[in-house]
Amino acid sequence: MYRSIAIILAIMALTFLAGPWGPWWMIAPFAAVICFLVRSRPLLAFSQGLIAGFLLWGGLAFFQDRANDHILSSQIGALFQGLSPFVVVLMTGVIGGLSGGFGALTGAYLRELFQQRK
Repeated sequence: MYRSIAIILAIMALTFLAGPWGPWWMIAPFAAVICFLVRSRPLLAFSQGLIAGFLLWGGLAFFQDRANDHILSSQIGALFQGLSPFVVVLMTGVIGGLSGGFGALTGAYLRELFQQRK
């Protein structure tokens, strides 16, 4: 339990710190490296990356959206047939979660692949 929380926090911290300099998908390689280095089953690794990505991206999107009084999310929502700002922020969190989840899953599968070859 504590190990999972530590992995989630590590993914979130590294991605947050690299955010200003890296591309939007930086969460995937960080999650892959962390789940490669730390022994984790693939399904657990996916859920750890999913939670980390959802919390980080969703949280950042929520605070940015709240700071600008929902202007950008309202405009983006209008492009997609009138989605509410809440749904746009939720979709942002889901995209971040899936990016982190699949990155972590990749790292866990690579670790299993290298362990089988020994």
